[in-house]
Amino acid sequence: MSRILVAAVAIVLAGPLTVLAQPGSAARSVEPFKVGTFVIGNMPTTGLVLRDAFVVDLVQANAALEKTRSFPARRIPSDMVDLIDEYENGVKGRLYAIVNELVQSKALDANRPAYVRELSQVKTLARHPRPR
Repeated sequence: MSRILVAAVAIVLAGPLTVLAQPGSAARSVEPFKVGTFVIGNMPTTGLVLRDAFVVDLVQANAALEKTRSFPARRIPSDMVDLIDEYENGVKGRLYAIVNELVQSKALDANRPAYVRELSQVKTLARHPRPR
């Protein structure tokens, strides 16, 4: 009887955690990253900096993740203001998923996808174009 009670309590306590998880997101990042604004291909866009050496175009990386891993569609803002506004509304989990996929697939080591560039290949812009 006590085992059943303990199991029931464990299920109830774990329930809210699974409700908060969004499909196509990760609970944490396997590697630290920074977020910034960069000029990639003549267009300003948001990007992730990994290992202080690589810049990941977030819009392109998200599209690739949705295509190859069947993640549900999720718009990633190309503007830092919008990214900050949407960060806690699901963007954070998607950024974690992008980082985790790149690290686990060893895409930063060799044969990097086109949306991963060396930091020296992109122009860094002000992180926040309109500070409040």
